[in-house]
Amino acid sequence: MLLTLTIGTSLALGVIDIGLENTITPRGIISFEFCGFTASCEAALMEWCDKGQALAMHSLGLDYLYMVLYPGLICVALLMIAPRVAKNT
Repeated sequence: MLLTLTIGTSLALGVIDIGLENTITPRGIISFEFCGFTASCEAALMEWCDKGQALAMHSLGLDYLYMVLYPGLICVALLMIAPRVAKNT
């Protein structure tokens, strides 16, 4: 279940990010996260219009979910692998 949620969230973030790519934000949300260093934040928001801004908000919301899912998945995977590693050493 955790694997499915993590993969699904990753795919959703990727699809959303495609909608945020343009000449001002060529790397989508990542470009926007660093826009403060290039002073292009306002230009990015204007280029995105309402649709892009809504996508950015969805991306942020899913990002918070993703920050819980992927460490949880890694933890579960390590806990499943640990008994096997302990037997081999």
